[in-house]
Amino acid sequence: MFRRKGQNFQCTECNEKFSKKMGINHHLKSHAVDSPCNECTMTFTCCRNLLTHKRSLHMTDVSGKKYVCDLCGKLFACSGTLKRHVVTHSGIKPYKCDVCNKSYTTDMGRKQHMASHLNLRRFQCHICSKQFNTNMHLKRHMKTHRAQRDFHCNICNKAFTQGGNLKVHQRIHTGVKPYKCQYCGKDFMYISLVEHLRIHTGEKPHFCLKCSESFTRRSDFLKHLKDEHEEGKQEFCGGCGESFPNKSLFWKHSRDTTIPKKCPHCHLEFNNCRLLRNHIQRHLTKEERKVFVCQYCGIAYTNRDQLKSHINTHTGQKPFKCSVCPAAFTSRSALQKHTKSHENQRAFQCEVCSKMFNLHADLNRHRRIHTAQKDWKCDVCNKSFNQAGNLKVHQRIHSGEKPYKCDVCSQEFMYKGLYNDHLKKHGNQTDAILSIIKSETA
Repeated sequence: MFRRKGQNFQCTECNEKFSKKMGINHHLKSHAVDSPCNECTMTFTCCRNLLTHKRSLHMTDVSGKKYVCDLCGKLFACSGTLKRHVVTHSGIKPYKCDVCNKSYTTDMGRKQHMASHLNLRRFQCHICSKQFNTNMHLKRHMKTHRAQRDFHCNICNKAFTQGGNLKVHQRIHTGVKPYKCQYCGKDFMYISLVEHLRIHTGEKPHFCLKCSESFTRRSDFLKHLKDEHEEGKQEFCGGCGESFPNKSLFWKHSRDTTIPKKCPHCHLEFNNCRLLRNHIQRHLTKEERKVFVCQYCGIAYTNRDQLKSHINTHTGQKPFKCSVCPAAFTSRSALQKHTKSHENQRAFQCEVCSKMFNLHADLNRHRRIHTAQKDWKCDVCNKSFNQAGNLKVHQRIHSGEKPYKCDVCSQEFMYKGLYNDHLKKHGNQTDAILSIIKSETA
């Protein structure tokens, strides 16, 4: 095999250089050894020819896919599909979203992403009703229900849904490391080579929003968050790195600070930290936005509230209590889902008269009618009441007080219910009449 180096062609076996392709091809024959095919009796003098032979005749799965990706082992039915797939390994993303500037390796990927902005989820799973933007994503999801694992490892019998996944798995048994670093020659079993290459290129894609430090590896980034920004100590501004003892001061700073702040990715300037922080999010992937890390299991979340709810699953705390029944939950969303089960349901019944109530507090208030707990007594007629408010309303009978006065016709009422019923008689004229009265008295 050879690689192009400047204007020359270099042999990868002995590093000898040639000015013409014809020369390197002739030279390669000196390295040729008989390479037999392990699937049939044919023998080849060039490894490249052997690989072409195996691809065309032997590398075919049960679905008829015979084009295999050298980088990840995934199989394809035609060469064009394979070529489009190989681009995904290059890291080149020429197709940009017009809405959020996110980039994609293929135009199809960009179009599928654009559908997420339009909320076009037209493909629905008939088993669990989950919806998807594309039919491809739906089909991939359907496999989770069917559990069709047709590809079995002949060593450990583990099963897989795709031939490519089986091929990658078998490297555990064979020890094959197909990914070689072009800088140091180190071999890798998986596509983790991409992360390794960053050591040589100096690329640091994992950016800390709290202190602006960047990291080559995600594992180093997560360790930094845990060691330097331990959860619960203080609030950090992702724009300038300043820390605050509480959330209110942090938000005031984000809103009011007007010193120009520069984006570390594109150098665009913003006049406050809140705008900069929101802008930086556009440069980050979904995984990189997960800066709130669980101290128990290392799972990361995009916001603090999600992390707090998750931590409750470790500690057993259930701060979200149902107002209808004794149930308690670790997250607000779980409580809201549970509360729906009580809709149109009266779960609390009076054991004396069988009357039903939605809330336990309402039942307790009702029980006083039966227990004769009437501690508030009228000093005029000695009638007793179970609440002070009821006594106050009753005393209007003796005093003649009518605290509710109609602004339209000046009629007075002793009780609020009668007053509200009266207002309905004026109908839509009420607001118009009131505005005239106010203008005349002004």
